Amino acid sequence: MRTGAENLLRATTNNKVREQVLLELSFVNSDLQILKEELEGLNISVEVYQNTEGTFSIPLVPLGLKETKEVDFTLPLKDFILEHYSEDSSEYEDEIADLVDLRQACRTPSRDEAGIEMLMSYFLQLGFIENRFFPPTRHMGVLFTW
Repeated sequence: MRTGAENLLRATTNNKVREQVLLELSFVNSDLQILKEELEGLNISVEVYQNTEGTFSIPLVPLGLKETKEVDFTLPLKDFILEHYSEDSSEYEDEIADLVDLRQACRTPSRDEAGIEMLMSYFLQLGFIENRFFPPTRHMGVLFTW
């Protein structure tokens, strides 16, 4: 937009058009300066989350995490294990508790490699669970979005 306005300013001989283009250019330059300052602020805050050891590093953008609601997988998973697999669901209480704990921990992950690994672990667990416990033909009563 800026380049087009500058080209129009060079090409026009009409004073009224020149004034309008100069006004628009001043607005664009002002907006660009504001965006540049905001970006500098973001770049400064990103350094806090960068790995300083010189090893493998994943840049993280310091944005707020998506808020999640409390979800309890326990009862739907136990019911499905009993109905579909005909097994005593109480034998799997520890594994279900581990899943609930992992989800709870993922609600406030640390912003480092360990936090990323935990989020990836939870994401992979959701894939495994979806394949085994959430058939497309049956509604399980657990509603959440990743």
